[in-house]
Amino acid sequence: MFGGRAEYTAWLYRIGFYSVCWTFDPQVCFDGYWIACGPSARDNSINHSVVYLKNRMVFDHHPSRKGIEKITEWMILVPRNPAKSNQAMNAD
Repeated sequence: MFGGRAEYTAWLYRIGFYSVCWTFDPQVCFDGYWIACGPSARDNSINHSVVYLKNRMVFDHHPSRKGIEKITEWMILVPRNPAKSNQAMNAD
């Protein structure tokens, strides 16, 4: 889908978000949904991202659903305009 971080960042910007990334620390657990990044379980030469809830994977967009071998980085998505994002999420 994306060729690299610059394209991913530009796509996030267009949809109203930015990402905050950290090097993974197994002693820290984010209390909510977050994106885990690391080598793909299918081919460890390819980086892949999956969605976690607290300390377990809950979504992998690849049809194999194999996830990642290990977590090397984690990120959260932050709305650029929280008020606008909140209005969109509550719209009927």
